[in-house]
Amino acid sequence: MERFRRASPTAYVGLKSSTLGSPQRRWIPHHLTRRDGFVYNVLMASKHVGELEHMVLLAIVRLGPEAYGMSILRELEDRANREVSRGGLYLVLERMVEKGYLETRMGDPSPERGGRAKRFFQLTDLGSEVLRVSGRSILAMWDGLEPLLEQGR
Repeated sequence: MERFRRASPTAYVGLKSSTLGSPQRRWIPHHLTRRDGFVYNVLMASKHVGELEHMVLLAIVRLGPEAYGMSILRELEDRANREVSRGGLYLVLERMVEKGYLETRMGDPSPERGGRAKRFFQLTDLGSEVLRVSGRSILAMWDGLEPLLEQGR
């Protein structure tokens, strides 16, 4: 039996009232909460992500603690041959932070960046779970298709 924790109304901060109507108390699975009481926005979180989100999450895992905007962009270009604009990438990153898939931390300011600090990204437990579920779904869809694609040549 899954353990549940009662959600507080603060779980709905940032959501439009038109999305929910009037906020109601809901049961939140225990694994979607952190010790400090933060409740992941489960109404926006889905276990399925789009292709670009999936690739961005994979790039962040590959880069580890040094994953920041430009390194993620380079990883997408080098490994996936995918050109993404900086604005498009940061839009995806912000959306995944809001969904609870990523956490961020600020690095030290550097003179070569004009005194600006880098913003580093790292997967949360929820982000890791979403990536695993998405990866399994893709692999399940690919299962057995290779011979069919070869025949169709």
